[in-house]
Amino acid sequence: MQIAAVVEAHEAAEDARRAEKRAKDAERQRKSRASRNVTVTPRDPDGQSVTDRDIADELPLQKKAPQTPKENYPLSSEPSVLRCESARRHVWPEDFAKQVWDLFPRKTEKQAGMTALADLHRRDRLPWSELIDGIRSLTDAVEDPKFAPALHRWLKRERWQDQHPTAARPPPMPPRNNRSLIDGLDEIERRFSDVPAPNYPRLAG
Repeated sequence: MQIAAVVEAHEAAEDARRAEKRAKDAERQRKSRASRNVTVTPRDPDGQSVTDRDIADELPLQKKAPQTPKENYPLSSEPSVLRCESARRHVWPEDFAKQVWDLFPRKTEKQAGMTALADLHRRDRLPWSELIDGIRSLTDAVEDPKFAPALHRWLKRERWQDQHPTAARPPPMPPRNNRSLIDGLDEIERRFSDVPAPNYPRLAG
């Protein structure tokens, strides 16, 4: 009987110890969760709490920088004049597409040529006079338009910078007729009629 009582007392003490340990663990977890949820309220030098609205009122207002309006560049193959033409470095005429096409010697692949011309106009890097001078130089150098490059290839390769040699052409020959030829032969015969025939030495036979 004494042994059974000792065993029961030991088990009761163990149960009490486990219960106390579980209670301490639960209290520690509760304090840990509470510490993570605590929010620190900022206070001013006088000890009064400062709210988010007070902080926002004290911050200076940030002004947004004015945005520069974007220019509407032509997206289609048909070139058009930019709205802000005065801001361009090189001003082209409004009908620049028609003038270039009328002046360019080769009239093939117009759609591709107009697209390349519109892109060149949008980039605003070439003076109008330089472009026209390049086309005129090409027109003077090419006798047959079929030997000239297409407009879009000429523009993409920036061939307005080409230096075309100007070969001197011979003057046209005067017209010739049969009478002038006969008169020339008569003149030759008259000049050499008084010249004695050469006396060639005879070879010994």
